[in-house]
Amino acid sequence: MYSIGYVMKLKPGQYDGYKAAHDDLWPEIASSMSDHNVSMSIYRFENLLFLHAVAPTEQNWQRSREYPELERWA
Repeated sequence: MYSIGYVMKLKPGQYDGYKAAHDDLWPEIASSMSDHNVSMSIYRFENLLFLHAVAPTEQNWQRSREYPELERWA
């Protein structure tokens, strides 16, 4: 099992847009995760976001990040 975490600092006033984007995740992004058995959770504390992702292997994680739509979505 591969596990990875990120901490991100929100820009002031940007949480609503960030949340809306994740609530309406593009199908291509959801597919990239499900195709490679990646699950992800995002937690918020004040102006910080904590992302935790799990995949069967690091290779599964890397493959899920290779979709062209991911760069455009980010």
